[in-house]
Amino acid sequence: MEEQRILICAPVGNGEEAVYPNSIKNVCADCGCKVWIAPSGQELKNKIVLCMLCGLKRIEAEKGPDIGILPKAAYEIKSWLSRQ
Repeated sequence: MEEQRILICAPVGNGEEAVYPNSIKNVCADCGCKVWIAPSGQELKNKIVLCMLCGLKRIEAEKGPDIGILPKAAYEIKSWLSRQ
């Protein structure tokens, strides 16, 4: 069985504007707040979706789990920044 991976996502917020095009809404597994899942995160199988605050709490509690960025997520972030 494949280990579950934590996917840390941006909160939806009040404006409800997607952080990246084709993002979908979901909820944080820990607190239930609405978050955006970018296309790269949608492709990730066997994931636990967390908001940024709950993700940070888990990272601090586990004292340094392996942390990485999805290769496509790096592209999404660069693409989004270039439009700002």
